[in-house]
Amino acid sequence: MCKVIKDEEKAYCEHLFEDEVLKDPEMYVKIRETNFCHYHLELLNNSYDKLGLAIALKENVTYKLQQITEKRKSLKKKRKKETKNKCLVCDYLSERDKYQMHILIDILQADKDFVERQ
Repeated sequence: MCKVIKDEEKAYCEHLFEDEVLKDPEMYVKIRETNFCHYHLELLNNSYDKLGLAIALKENVTYKLQQITEKRKSLKKKRKKETKNKCLVCDYLSERDKYQMHILIDILQADKDFVERQ
């Protein structure tokens, strides 16, 4: 299972900054509104498309600066509870992990002899 998730992580990171992905408005929203954890930022910086990463980080930082400016203006009106942003890659891998585990459980339930043979 770990190898499957590691392969998913590699494929997702390789695909993350391709032109068609960066042009996708939904992906831009995800990039703007989430962050990258230290591990995935290092991984992306050391292994993959640095130009795509720079574009994504610029978009993220620009959005965060806009949020700060807007919060300053509305700070006098009402303080809002801040939500912690998660890592885009970690969120993806978490969803894929749940999916893979669901498939494994379905297989094990469908083929009880498989467990006994192992």
